Amino acid sequence: FIMLVATPLALVTIIVFSASLSPIFGVAAVADSQNNDDSDDLTGALPHCFAACVPHNCSFYLDCAEANFHCGRDGYPVGYGYHFCSLFEASLDQFTPAGRNWVQSTMQCLQTSLAPYVETHATVATAGIAGGPSCTALKNYAYSTHPRCYVKSGLCSLRDVQDYFAIVETVGIGNLLSLQGVETG
Repeated sequence: FIMLVATPLALVTIIVFSASLSPIFGVAAVADSQNNDDSDDLTGALPHCFAACVPHNCSFYLDCAEANFHCGRDGYPVGYGYHFCSLFEASLDQFTPAGRNWVQSTMQCLQTSLAPYVETHATVATAGIAGGPSCTALKNYAYSTHPRCYVKSGLCSLRDVQDYFAIVETVGIGNLLSLQGVETG
């Protein structure tokens, strides 16, 4: 079974137990205080980035983030953002209605949280200016937005264990247990 523990400080812990009640793994997510505002304001975002941030769609990662940062297939935009967004999009039928709402809200939050960063740094990144933002900086910023988006989108409100199993199945236990998976939520 899966146990979800949430605190008022936006700490979320998911623990999966085996049939014998031994913990199999646990994941904790803490909303980053610098990203605690509830606005997903895209005013001033690059026009193509704003257009790419459409609900139920993963094109933002290709049409905006990758198009401006050129991180390649293993970089965050393609290798993580687009990859996992597409996996969740393809697995929506495994979730309850509440779980589907969480997936779609999280997808939107992650994209709209990253769009202003891309907009702010796109010109320098595209020009390849020395000392400009790197793919690593983009990845680190993107990962810092994950816990807030998970919590804001209602992870703590999911009541059906089917949704937690669907999350684990979609992401894969190996990815949840990876260092980056544990750090991002």
